[in-house]
Amino acid sequence: MGENHGNTNIDLPARSLTKGITSLYVLQAINYVFPLITIPYLTRVLGIEAFGITQVAIAFAAIGSLFADWGFNYTGTQAVARSAKTGPALSKIASDTISAKLLLCALWCAGVLIWAQAAGEDLPNYYLLALLITLSTTLTPTWLYQGLELFQEISRANAVIRVLTTILIFAMVREPDDITLVILLTALHGFLVAAWLWTRILYRGLRLHFPELSAIRATVRDGLEVFFTTALTSSYTTGAVLAVAAIGGNEAAGAYAAVERIISACKATMGPVVQVLYARISSYRQISRAQYMDVTFWPFSILFAFICAATFLIIAGSPYFFDELMKIPFEQIRLVLPALALTLPTLALAHWFVTVGLLARGKRTEWMIVILCGPAVGLLSGGALIGHAVAQDVVAVAVSATELTILMIGYFVWRKSWR
Repeated sequence: MGENHGNTNIDLPARSLTKGITSLYVLQAINYVFPLITIPYLTRVLGIEAFGITQVAIAFAAIGSLFADWGFNYTGTQAVARSAKTGPALSKIASDTISAKLLLCALWCAGVLIWAQAAGEDLPNYYLLALLITLSTTLTPTWLYQGLELFQEISRANAVIRVLTTILIFAMVREPDDITLVILLTALHGFLVAAWLWTRILYRGLRLHFPELSAIRATVRDGLEVFFTTALTSSYTTGAVLAVAAIGGNEAAGAYAAVERIISACKATMGPVVQVLYARISSYRQISRAQYMDVTFWPFSILFAFICAATFLIIAGSPYFFDELMKIPFEQIRLVLPALALTLPTLALAHWFVTVGLLARGKRTEWMIVILCGPAVGLLSGGALIGHAVAQDVVAVAVSATELTILMIGYFVWRKSWR
C-alpha cells in the first residue's frame, strides 16, 4: 500500500438497478448450478462421513470469516454507497476497512494457533487448513464492489473462478483421502476472486494507503453493533454443521451439510435483489415509505414467487436427488429437508422487511432488536427436541424457528418504523 491517498476520481461506470440485479443473477445461477454438480460427486467419491469432515472445516472457516468481517459487509457497503466516490474519500474507506479486516483475521488466526498448540494432537489438521479459507474471504472486497454497485465485476470474477475450481475438483478429488484437497480448492477459489477484484479496482484508479491506528479503531467501532448482532444470528447457520457434528458425529454432519448446501445455493439466488437494493436504499439519506415500496416492491415480489417455486421443487424432487444421486438415505433427512426448505420463502420476506427495510435505512437499533429475538426462540425450539430427535433434526428445527421469528417480529417493527 502506498502513501498516496488517491487524488483522482475513480473510473466508475453508470449505475443501473436492473443491470445490477441481472449481473448478480448470472453469478447466482452459476453458484446454484455448480453445487448441484459438485455435491453429489463429492458425497459419492468421499463418502458421507468424509464429506461431513470437509463441511465441518468449511463451517469452522465461516465462523472465522464472520469474526473478520465484523459487520463490514453492511457498514462498509453503506459507507461506500454514501461516500462521494472520489479518489481520497473512497481510498480512505477502502484502506480503513480492509486494514481492519486483516487485523481481525490475524487475531482469529493467532487464537486458533494458540488453541492448536494447547490441544496438541487432539485438534484435527483440517481446522488449521480452514484458516486459509478464512483469510481468502477476508481479502475479498465484496463490500467495496457492492457499495459502488459494480455487480457485473463480481459476477464475472466468481463465474470464471467457479468454473475453474469445479474442473479442478473433478480432476483432482478421486478418493476419501482427498479431504485436504477439497479444503485447499475452496480456499483457492477465494484467493483468486480476491486477486481479481482488487486488481480491477486498483486499475480503475483506487489507491490504498496505510491508515492510522485511530482510523482502524473508528472503523471497528462503527461495525461493532452490527457484528454482535450478525454474529449471533449467523452463528446458528454457519455453526449449524459444527453443532450437528458435536451432537451426532461427522456422518450426521455430512447428511445435514448436504441438504444445507443445496438450500444455501437456493438462498444465494436472493443475493442479487438484496445486495443491489441494500446498496441503493443505503444511498438515500431520507426515504419515505411510498418511495421505499416503489423501489423494492416488484423486485422482492418476483423474488418471493421464484423462491416459493424453488422450495416446492426441492421438496418434491428430494427423494430421487438424495437417494439416487448423492447416496444419502432419505430417512436421515426426512425432517431436515422440509424444515430448511421452508426457511427460503421466510428469509426472502425477512430480507425485504428487515435487512433492506430496517438496516439499509439506518434503523440499527430496531434491526438489532428483531435479530436478537430470532436465535432465542430457535434455541428454545431446538432444545425442546433434544433427546427426542436425531442431531440434524434438532438443529434444522432451531434454524427454521429462528428465521420465522425474525420475519414475524421484523414485519411488525418495520411497520412501526415509518410512524
